[in-house]
Amino acid sequence: MNNKGKYFIVLIILFANLLIGAYYNFYLRDIFFVSLLILVIFFRFVDVGHDKLLLFLSAALFGCCLLNIYGGLVNSNLFLLACSFAVILLLIFPFEWMLTRLTSFCLENNYLKASLKLVDYRIFLGKNPEILSAKGAILCLLNQFEESLVYLNESEELGNTDPFLYNSLGCSWVNLEEYEKAYHYFKLAVDGNPNNIEYLINISYTLIDLNDYDGALYYFIKASEINEHDWRLKELKSLIEKKHVLKKYLQKFNP
Repeated sequence: MNNKGKYFIVLIILFANLLIGAYYNFYLRDIFFVSLLILVIFFRFVDVGHDKLLLFLSAALFGCCLLNIYGGLVNSNLFLLACSFAVILLLIFPFEWMLTRLTSFCLENNYLKASLKLVDYRIFLGKNPEILSAKGAILCLLNQFEESLVYLNESEELGNTDPFLYNSLGCSWVNLEEYEKAYHYFKLAVDGNPNNIEYLINISYTLIDLNDYDGALYYFIKASEINEHDWRLKELKSLIEKKHVLKKYLQKFNP
């Protein structure tokens, strides 16, 4: 949904708030407070820019909450006190951080579908290169390689140059048996983070698929220097050795 559609929805909500307030004869200050709350929620959780406006609205809402707390204490209005403290909690609570941590937790525990739903929710609030990259990576883990490329490519087009993105692109392309493209992105990932053993292993396997066994051996050695006890290296080493033997055998009988 584009920004015009988002603004249209919030205008409808504000108008409905005004009608409800008028129908039930709410005080004008209460209608203003709820309208201010709606706008703060909108600008905070829907990515349409206007950070300075959000800061101003949040400060105004915080001031209204302080006035309401004072009024609640004077009049012993527990409901008003509770609502005011709840709104202040909304203003200061790091929801974006919580959503990111929850997504990371789901990924670490292999709850891929739950992670995908959380990422979809974040994309609805507003796209950014990092969240698009995360969705593409999750789709790749779910073996939805062509769909993953849609989000990964969009992330790259938005200027994302993170090695994680390049590695995810490489994984998607290699599973589609596009080994040249996979190598291109794995190389970018390794260049961006040469100490990541996963990236080194991935590019080594891809070079095997491209029959470049010397190149595969080079990156295998690089990976071994980082952690020679990584369980993935044993299988990779065995495969490289077999391919080298086969290569020498073919060269012997087909000079």
